[in-house]
Amino acid sequence: MIVKIEKINAAIALIFVAVLIFAFKDRWIPISVGLGALISGFNLAAIYYIVMGAMNGGRKKAWFLLLAMLKLLILAGIIFVVLKYVPVKPVWFLVGLSVILPAIIFGYARN
Repeated sequence: MIVKIEKINAAIALIFVAVLIFAFKDRWIPISVGLGALISGFNLAAIYYIVMGAMNGGRKKAWFLLLAMLKLLILAGIIFVVLKYVPVKPVWFLVGLSVILPAIIFGYARN
């Protein structure tokens, strides 16, 4: 299921970025959406592997909880660095981060 959602996420992000390239003259708008979608895709994959590891881990579940917290801190750090040092458009970056939500809905609706 995760592979299907990742493919749908990539397709939605690529279509959205392609439309934005032609709709706006500012090149940072499609870059912002693409970067947000890329980060959200990696975040979903990380969540999936952490949850699957915790379900199959047996005694090591505490390590996966620690790993989930570490993943959250890394995600917050990446978002902070992108917003602070990369000249992205914040609203469009958040739109890119949100592209994963329709991908999840379409992934489960097609199932």
